[in-house]
Amino acid sequence: LALLQERGRLPSEIAAMAAADLASALGFAHKEGVIHRDIKPENVMIRRDGRVKLMDFGVARVLDESSITLDGSLLGSPAYMSPQQAMGERPAPTDDVYSLGATIYELLSGKPPFYRGDIPSQLTSKIPSSMVERREELEIKADDRIPKEWEAVIAACLHKDPNLRPPSAGK
Repeated sequence: LALLQERGRLPSEIAAMAAADLASALGFAHKEGVIHRDIKPENVMIRRDGRVKLMDFGVARVLDESSITLDGSLLGSPAYMSPQQAMGERPAPTDDVYSLGATIYELLSGKPPFYRGDIPSQLTSKIPSSMVERREELEIKADDRIPKEWEAVIAACLHKDPNLRPPSAGK
């Protein structure tokens, strides 16, 4: 997302708009049985007219397909993978919910959650033990424009237990 690179983080109003549009797009995909599996800021485009588009369904899977390639490698971007995706479990809508939470976190803070400068193999080993619980851990500080409600939304999305995440991005 070029806007994120230019500004470092997005104003909460723009992040809210992007989050709502992304959740809507993912909700539609999930309803149709499609899991994106690579939600991240680089796959989000905000057009000049303000419309938000989710891009790159290149690693998307239909719910009854496997999450692992023929050679056994994981698909997706490690900094945004759910613990279940990192462990190679069957893809589920809650994996996209986790990635959406990580993306919203980065839109608001300017940094991905948990992972700073790690190489991909280190990231996938850290993901299963990671979970955001408090505002301080989100590193969203000193900006009164960021609503306190973001804490609960992001923490719910990034919960390591998929049963405690929203069941789909559209919910």
